[in-house]
Amino acid sequence: MRLNFLTHVRGSPFAFPMAALAALAMFLISESSYQQASSTFEELGKQSVARTNIQTLWRSLIDAETGQRGYLLTGRREYLKPYEDGKAEAARSLGWLEQYYGADPYTAGLVKRVGNASKAKLSELSETMDLHDHGGGWQDLMLSNIGQEQMETVRSVSKTLLQFETERVDIARAKVSQTLMLNRIGVTAMTALSLLALFMYLRKA
Repeated sequence: MRLNFLTHVRGSPFAFPMAALAALAMFLISESSYQQASSTFEELGKQSVARTNIQTLWRSLIDAETGQRGYLLTGRREYLKPYEDGKAEAARSLGWLEQYYGADPYTAGLVKRVGNASKAKLSELSETMDLHDHGGGWQDLMLSNIGQEQMETVRSVSKTLLQFETERVDIARAKVSQTLMLNRIGVTAMTALSLLALFMYLRKA
């Protein structure tokens, strides 16, 4: 029986086409793995930018509040620059987050909450300075818990968004590992098939 099999192998007309198909399969497997890995790495890049914008939003609100407090306590106009810079940076980060998370109802709801809280906090900072410049009563507003409650909302929702991104990063890394493993298995299998086809072709020759 073994002799019959070897005789069939030596005379098989499919050896060369089998080798060609195996080579083509290896190319397709490699290209597919590359495309999947590239797509996943692109997702990881966007997730990194998302994390940066979440942290930037929180930091910008703190910078704006610090500038406001400095202006209220000293009356020096140079403290308005960190306030204005923080306000502008918060708006940019919030705009990016709204666009990035807008397609998903869950994350869109979180961004809406953090956006409302951020805008309320900035409004409170602006109103306090307006009272400082045009009369009084700014101390009462500054010492109230309104601004603190808004900052706590921003902190809490930002933490939830960061955790969401951390989980997505873990999933993306697992996808990369799986893609590389499948590529390894596929290439190994096609290499073995190519060697078998080469053996068949050489025996025929």
